[in-house]
Amino acid sequence: GELYSWLTDFGLVKAKALGGGAKAPAANAPQPVPARLLGGLISGEAFIELLNAIFQKHSVRQKLSSHPGDRAQSWGQVAKGLHRLSVELDQETVDVLSSGDIGTVLELLTELHVVYKHWAAGEAKRRKRRQAERARAQPQQGPGGSAAAAGGGSYAARTPLSAYSAAVGASPSAAA
Repeated sequence: GELYSWLTDFGLVKAKALGGGAKAPAANAPQPVPARLLGGLISGEAFIELLNAIFQKHSVRQKLSSHPGDRAQSWGQVAKGLHRLSVELDQETVDVLSSGDIGTVLELLTELHVVYKHWAAGEAKRRKRRQAERARAQPQQGPGGSAAAAGGGSYAARTPLSAYSAAVGASPSAAA
């Protein structure tokens, strides 16, 4: 389903090739979790891989380190990564996850998928806001300047309408 597709997007699962008479599963149909991935999820290592892929995709400067064979260390890293997404795991939950409780592991994976969608949407809004703030902070071409000097046709897009009107309405003698 959607969760499987999300895991595929981040490279944790390979997309299934449909050959012969196989039909594509419905978009919301549950997909079995491959055994290799299940083992990685239980150990925490697949969560570390997933969180690192999320951070890389969104240019978050955080890299979690995997600790093969040491679940407690791996789950401690997962807790640090989840903190970046505003998800807090208490020590008791980390201990339960470290013990290999598959129900808790799968519940966390499902919850992480939901949290990620909200976090990614918030990140996109923050990025747009920062870009708009940077655009407003750019030095503006003053009245009388040429549109060509400000980048041709993009002058109007980067300059407030009042300054654009003043520049267009200014006579060449007034600009000199």
